[in-house]
Amino acid sequence: MHNGVIDENEVSMLKNQLESLKVNYGTSGASSIGVKINEMNQSFNGKEIDLFVNEIVANINVAIRLVKSCENERYKTTEKHPEIE
Repeated sequence: MHNGVIDENEVSMLKNQLESLKVNYGTSGASSIGVKINEMNQSFNGKEIDLFVNEIVANINVAIRLVKSCENERYKTTEKHPEIE
């Protein structure tokens, strides 16, 4: 069961992998011509890699904020529900 805690190590590892993708295949990377990701059946040029990685990282940050916000606001069975007497 989800305990409301984000695994910072997992998030860090994911962000590092994304940064590596950008460093290796983005516009300023060693192979700025891009990459093909077979699992996605998609080819990306360097600029598209940059945009793709930036979008994923931004959405990870949004997800983290949402989880933290929901955890603070959610009803917990150990508390008295504010709408139930």
